[in-house]
Amino acid sequence: MDVGERVDRAVTVMAEHWIGRKWEFLAQANEEFSAFVDPAAYYRDCLSDREAAFLSACFTEWVLFDRPLFRGATPLRAFIEHPVGDVSEDDLDCLRQIERTHFVTRFAIGRKHADAGTVEVRDVRTGLRYLVLDPHLCGVDRWRDGSISMRVACVDDVWQTVGRVHLYDRAPPGAYGQDGPGEVHPEDLVLRPEVASAGFYLRLLRDVIGFEGRYQQSSVFVGS
Repeated sequence: MDVGERVDRAVTVMAEHWIGRKWEFLAQANEEFSAFVDPAAYYRDCLSDREAAFLSACFTEWVLFDRPLFRGATPLRAFIEHPVGDVSEDDLDCLRQIERTHFVTRFAIGRKHADAGTVEVRDVRTGLRYLVLDPHLCGVDRWRDGSISMRVACVDDVWQTVGRVHLYDRAPPGAYGQDGPGEVHPEDLVLRPEVASAGFYLRLLRDVIGFEGRYQQSSVFVGS
C-alpha cells in the first residue's frame, strides 16, 4: 500500500465513524455553514447531482478538519484522542501526522509529473514551494495556469492532498495581491468582524461559491 492509499484509508475510517454519529452535530453544523458561506446554488430551483455532490464535499471537509466539535477539538482531533472500535495504530499514526500538518491555501501550479502523480506548487500566500502527491490534479490537463486551492498534509515525509475539494482559478496567481479569495477583506472588518476568526477555508468558500461572494459573480473558479 502506497502512502496515498494509506492516507485515503485512514481518512475514510475517521469520516465513516462521524457519519455514523452525524445526528449529534449535523443540524447545527449545517446551519453554521449555510449562514456563513450562503452558497449561491441554494438559491436555484434545482441542483444538479454534480453541484449537490460538490457542496456536500465542501461541507464535509470543513466539518471533519476545521469545525470545533467537542471542547474545541475538531472531529479529526477528537477521533485521534478517543479512538473507537478496531481502528489500527497505523491509521491513527497517519491521522496524527495529518492533524499536525494539514492546511488549506492557494497554490500556483508548476510542473506536473504525471507518471508519479505529483505536481510542483507554490503557496501564493507564503511563497513556499512543495512537491505534492495529487494524481487528480495531475490528470486534469486544463489545470495548468492560474491557481488551485486545496487541503494538503505531510505523511511519511510526502506532501499530498487530504481533502476532496479542489477550487481552480483561471486568473493568474498574483492577480489579487494580498486581498485574494479567502483573505479577510477591508469591508469585513466593518460589516462582519467575525470573519477574521472563521478560518481560511470557510472564507475561501464564502468568496467563491457564496451568494454575495467577492469572486462568485466572476465565475473564475471551477470546483471539482
